Amino acid sequence: MRLHRVEIRNFKLLEDVCLEFSTDPEKPLTLIRAENGSGKTSLLAAMLWAFYGRRGLPSHVNDLRLTSTAAPAAKRIDVSVMVEFSHDAGGGEGRYRLIRSVEETPEDGDEFNSTADRVQLYHLTPQGESPVEPPEGFVEQMIPPDLRRVFFTNGDDVQEFMSGKVNTRERQEQVHSAIKSLLGLEQLYVARTDLTRVQTRLRRDFAQSGSSDLQDASDTVEAAQAEVEAITSRIGTLEARLHQMRETRAGWDSELGRIRDVGDIDEINAEIRRLKIDLQDLDERETSHFAEMREALKSEALSWDVAGERLHQGLMTLSELADRGVIPGTAVEVLVDRLQLEECICGTRLTEGSDARTHIEHLIEQQRAVSDRDQRLTEALHVARAALQTHEAQRAQRNGFVDRRQRALDTSTSITDTIRTKRQQLIHAEGKRAQIDEERVKILVAKIADVDPKIAESDRQLARDGRDLEIAEGRLSTANSEYESLEREADKSAGKKARLDAATDLHHLVDQMIQTLEGNRIRQVEARMATMFLDIVGSDPEIDSSVFAEVTINESFDIEVRDPGGRRLDFDGEINGASQRALTLSFIWALMEVAAVEAPRIIDTPLGMVSGSVKTRMVDSITSCNAHRGC
Repeated sequence: MRLHRVEIRNFKLLEDVCLEFSTDPEKPLTLIRAENGSGKTSLLAAMLWAFYGRRGLPSHVNDLRLTSTAAPAAKRIDVSVMVEFSHDAGGGEGRYRLIRSVEETPEDGDEFNSTADRVQLYHLTPQGESPVEPPEGFVEQMIPPDLRRVFFTNGDDVQEFMSGKVNTRERQEQVHSAIKSLLGLEQLYVARTDLTRVQTRLRRDFAQSGSSDLQDASDTVEAAQAEVEAITSRIGTLEARLHQMRETRAGWDSELGRIRDVGDIDEINAEIRRLKIDLQDLDERETSHFAEMREALKSEALSWDVAGERLHQGLMTLSELADRGVIPGTAVEVLVDRLQLEECICGTRLTEGSDARTHIEHLIEQQRAVSDRDQRLTEALHVARAALQTHEAQRAQRNGFVDRRQRALDTSTSITDTIRTKRQQLIHAEGKRAQIDEERVKILVAKIADVDPKIAESDRQLARDGRDLEIAEGRLSTANSEYESLEREADKSAGKKARLDAATDLHHLVDQMIQTLEGNRIRQVEARMATMFLDIVGSDPEIDSSVFAEVTINESFDIEVRDPGGRRLDFDGEINGASQRALTLSFIWALMEVAAVEAPRIIDTPLGMVSGSVKTRMVDSITSCNAHRGC
């Protein structure tokens, strides 16, 4: 299958998006770059939904609505994803159009009402479009749901095939399931299971006509077989539940990470409080500054700077009048003060009855006889002289009105700019806080805290079941040996014996075929995977390629990396994340290449998690693989 085009309407963040995929064999890679939170992962989810419906989505998305959380409540929204692709169904390559649509009405929170999915598949020919029925069955034949994690890989979960964070049995089953499904061994596994049932029934029938020991041995084999099947079924159920819990937890953790990427809520709240205090202080400073500016506009300093020339002329005129004696040079108040002090300005004592005191009293009487106009002129002379001295001193200290005005303008501009900046910062901080749903954070943290012990207990139970299975398989092997020994000694119906032998031979033949085919294909996958992996990581100057000497898949379906001394390296402690991603991608590409499967390989954020030459070599490797037409 080869993707050509996808159109998405109203799926999560993607309101109206159309993408064209490269189908040029020389350029088999389509790279999508965008900022975090812009919808790259939504694109992956939209395509999964188009092919598989809701069951194809990660488990943490299944119960969530498909529309954006920003969509208005109580308004019906049409959601649809259209994928155009070509596929060789055995009669030559044909072009198809798949459309999945639904009507969804968001309610408060994450609640929604939805119609059933509508799925349409059309075969596109020069003569027109013809519907394909059943559409979902046809799609599942092309890319089986069990392999969706191979065809559509999330970068956050890309290490699931080897990371120690995944339970050993679960990890091994991931690898084994991918191998047997993609290499077309499923039917052989089904045949082996059917033959096991037939063999059990024929063994029981044969034993019933024999001795009690043979019957007992047959019952023991059957009981041991039932125990193995029960434990295997229990393990399968537990693995499925464990995988779902891990996937759900990963979704919660991813959502929590996206929320926390916005910032720490306590730090944002502290920043908002600080900015509000700063703005309050700035507002007070601005108010106080405006008051000072108003006082400055009413000050004598403004008069001297604005009307200084006229004021100087007036002072000169008053001085001339004083020089000519037109206005008195002594103020009554000064003379009265000196009498009260009984001492003249010159130091003469002004005691009662003295000539000096009598003279001052005479001057006071003369001064009081001066006209009011002359008195006002005298006061104006004294005030003007003092004001001029003050003005000249302020100008010398650069504290006159002109200097104060310039400083006031600079201060006003600074305060205004700071207020504008602080308000912008406050708007930004409040906007960030609005993106953080504190209640949702509490819910997610509580959910993760609740599911973690369940995952841990399931891991422990899986380990216990694994040990029980080994013991049960040992008992089954012993029971089979004892039965076969008694069977050889039995002299029973040739017909029943022949049928049992035939079933046993067929079972053995199918088992050998599975082992041979799996073994041969695994070695091919292993060799190709090792070559690709070492090509990718060997180009990184920060990685000593000699550390990785061998990459294998063991008989338990564990992917192993060994150093030159043959020691198995620990994935979580000795192999970095970039190398783990490179190894997983090498495994997927090698598996599809060996299986000669042409199918889309959609990977979310693989290149964003590596850098430098590793990124370059990763692109080179996945675009130059032999089966590149499906890339």
